[in-house]
Amino acid sequence: MGKVIAVWGTPGSGKTVLSMKLAERLYQTGRRHKVRIVTVLTDVLSPSMPVIFPLYPSDATYSLGSLLAKTTITADDIFSYTTLIKGRDNLGVIGYKENENSRSHPEYTREKAKTFLRTLAENTDYAIIDCMTDPDDSILSETALLEADESIRLMTPDLKCLSYCMSQNKHFASRGYMPPEQITVINTPVQAYAMPVSEIRGHIGKVDFTLPYSPELARQSLEGSVSEETNDRRFMNAVGMIAGKVGER
Repeated sequence: MGKVIAVWGTPGSGKTVLSMKLAERLYQTGRRHKVRIVTVLTDVLSPSMPVIFPLYPSDATYSLGSLLAKTTITADDIFSYTTLIKGRDNLGVIGYKENENSRSHPEYTREKAKTFLRTLAENTDYAIIDCMTDPDDSILSETALLEADESIRLMTPDLKCLSYCMSQNKHFASRGYMPPEQITVINTPVQAYAMPVSEIRGHIGKVDFTLPYSPELARQSLEGSVSEETNDRRFMNAVGMIAGKVGER
């Protein structure tokens, strides 16, 4: 049985990028053992597949919405809807496609979401679920956070993040999205963020890891090449520490 890892966080905190890079690091460290990893992009308001794979033809990517609309979901179904990353066997992505939104597919139940996650776990080593900022907007995001073996919450060192946390944390805690063992990560996706990480620690409490600003990652995000390997050793070493944490428990 593989691990389900839920990644979520404040708006603009780099959830999708971390999900992809965490998958990359887990794949690199487990390549000798041929680990199987699937990253699931749950955002149905602003689909991530055309952002992650802008150069892939439309018929080379598949729709998470169409998969969840199936009456039953088998392992074969999941892998037939998985877009494999070029040059890397056993590393793939499922998400919503261009032009899709929350009204593009029939609604699905919490039981369907649980079945999907359970089947993923039974047939992969790691299933990384890139959850929506507000899990209430997605049954799959909500279910992943409640059912995951590990969850990672991202925040950024800026006032907007603090305002969001002050506004939403009480609600999120009441919904069970913030267990004490959740891994908390401060990410710096924008170089212009001026608030020191040490200062934000004083406002939000426990911080397990920090991710430094990465010019190369910023370039990949602009070019649409996030699915490719990252050579920023400092950033990937930090991701490796997170990967070690989720892999050891």
